[in-house]
Amino acid sequence: MPIDMNKSRREGMRWYILLALHRGEPVGCGDTMLRDIMDDIYDSVTPNELQQQLNYLERSELVTIKRSPLNKWHGKLTAAGIDFVEYVSDDRAGIKRPTPATSW
Repeated sequence: MPIDMNKSRREGMRWYILLALHRGEPVGCGDTMLRDIMDDIYDSVTPNELQQQLNYLERSELVTIKRSPLNKWHGKLTAAGIDFVEYVSDDRAGIKRPTPATSW
């Protein structure tokens, strides 16, 4: 079965957005910073692509987004988003969260 690269990119980007927002707690991150981070990982991330993934995460109730009239976005994790990033809650379809490392 061939790998769907677009799906893999979307799901991976969602995970990295959540990680970036977690690192930015308690303030969160603006869209420009998030796009720079995603561009370092995925190359050529458009503002529209980033906004699509943020919208998905907002609908999943993992992030909240403040949108300014100048089309600037600022995201923060919800409590459910923090639990997801910290592996307190179960996996969710549509987000490529790595299996947590086990310690001995």
